[in-house]
Amino acid sequence: MFKIFLKTDKAMNDVTETMIKYGWFHSENVYKKSKNRKVLITFSWENHSLVGTFAQSLNFKEYEFIHHALIELIDNLHATYDDSHCCLGYLEDGSQTFIVTNWAAWEKFLTTAKLKSLEGKKVSVQDENENVLLEGLLVDYETDPFNDIFTIISCSVITLFGERKTTGSNLKIEAVYE
Repeated sequence: MFKIFLKTDKAMNDVTETMIKYGWFHSENVYKKSKNRKVLITFSWENHSLVGTFAQSLNFKEYEFIHHALIELIDNLHATYDDSHCCLGYLEDGSQTFIVTNWAAWEKFLTTAKLKSLEGKKVSVQDENENVLLEGLLVDYETDPFNDIFTIISCSVITLFGERKTTGSNLKIEAVYE
C-alpha cells in the first residue's frame, strides 16, 4: 500500500466538514473516496494529520482520480503533504514521480508514450465531455504549448472520407478495439 500524509492546522470537525463537502464518506474517523463503487483511497485522522493509503496496483485513471482528490484536499484544508511513500514511476531523466510531486511531468510522459504507440491505429477523438468527435487512424495531434498540464488541442485522423482534423480545448484520444 502507498501512504500519503497531509498535515493541517484545522480541527477534526473542520476536516470532516470539508471532506464530506468534497464527496468523502466518513465513518469512525475514517474517510473514504470511491469511484464506481470502488474505494480508491482511505484516510484516518491522527494528531492533526491525515494518513492516507491506496493500492499500488491501480490503473492510470484511478491514480488520476486519487491525484485530483488529493489536490482538492490539499487546497481546501491548506495542508502540507508528504507523498514520498507513493512513488509511481520514473521520468526519462530518472527522476521519481509521486501521486502529487512531479505528477504533471509523469502524466505528460505516459500520455506521450501512449499516443506514440497509437499512431496509425484506430482511435476515437473525444471532447472533455467524452462526446466522440472523430474516429479513424491517428495521424497527428498538437498540445497546448502554453499549458503546463498535458492538453491536446487538435488531432488529425484518417477516416473513410479522408484526413480530418478537429480542435478543442481539452481533447482525449482513446484506442478503439474492434
